[in-house]
Amino acid sequence: MFGREEFRPIIDGITIGLLVLLVFIGALTLGIGGVGVMNIMLVSVDERVREIGLRRALGARLPLGPRRPALRIASLKQRLRAPLLSDGSSAPRPASRSTGSE
Repeated sequence: MFGREEFRPIIDGITIGLLVLLVFIGALTLGIGGVGVMNIMLVSVDERVREIGLRRALGARLPLGPRRPALRIASLKQRLRAPLLSDGSSAPRPASRSTGSE
């Protein structure tokens, strides 16, 4: 009869092989997803550059007026208000040291 100890190196080898395969598949998936996101961003920036160029050619000016400070103030207000309005459920909690056998 064969014992468990004789099959242990085979099982360990299979486990390591599956782990390497899954890590490779995960890395490949992340890489393909990153390329897809990069392509979408490139297309949207390219379209926006053309749109801005067309508007400038027709005489439009760049929006450098009072719009930018208003956005900064709104962003600052939101950042300062968010912790006050939250119920604390997203705050980090210390890890429980109990083992469940209390």
